[in-house]
Amino acid sequence: MNMNMDLVLESIKKLAFVCLPIAGVVVLVYVALLLKELIVTLKNLNDVIKKLDAPLNTVEDLSHTVDEVHHKTKETVAKVAEATMENIETIKTWVEETVNDVSSTVCPKQVKAPAKKETAPANAEVPVKNEAEVPAKENNNA
Repeated sequence: MNMNMDLVLESIKKLAFVCLPIAGVVVLVYVALLLKELIVTLKNLNDVIKKLDAPLNTVEDLSHTVDEVHHKTKETVAKVAEATMENIETIKTWVEETVNDVSSTVCPKQVKAPAKKETAPANAEVPVKNEAEVPAKENNNA
């Protein structure tokens, strides 16, 4: 039995000696194909990135423009607030003068209220001059 085992092991050794190099070549071929696909994919990715470069530059320029507008707006608002605070008394005086001028133009000081007209009470009857002008009432008791 010992000899049979030696023969089996010797057969496996010979088989492995022949098959392992073939398996190695197959694995190397698959690795080469994988690397080739990886290179093609990276080239395609590079082309896609180049196509996206122009829109990204546009977005970047737009972002910088928005930042500049925001910065200038903040500066302008700060300057307006500062100028308003420095000249608040002048502005207050100007507003008061303007309101006084407008109110004197629109509402002169010597305006008389219109006289009240006498009106008839709500339950008073209105006289009718001609009976032909008054529509006749319909009789619905038929």
